[in-house]
Amino acid sequence: MNAPKRRAVIVAGNRTPFVRAFQEYLPYDAIALSGFAVQGLLDRTGLDKREVQSIVWGGVILPNGAPTSAVRSRSTSAFRPKPKR
Repeated sequence: MNAPKRRAVIVAGNRTPFVRAFQEYLPYDAIALSGFAVQGLLDRTGLDKREVQSIVWGGVILPNGAPTSAVRSRSTSAFRPKPKR
């Protein structure tokens, strides 16, 4: 049996803004920063997070756990349920 063909679709790209080193982003690790970038992308495009099947991202300086970072990006704050108010 042949597996169904899958298509990759690039909807949009996003990044964190440039800032001086060791300044505003110092308290955040690469996973947290990816969450900010993903949330910004979802906000800018109006894309429903339930429509996103996977994300590919990278960084200049990554933590020791970097090989698993791309897999973990689906669990960033952008994809966590928002508390009900």
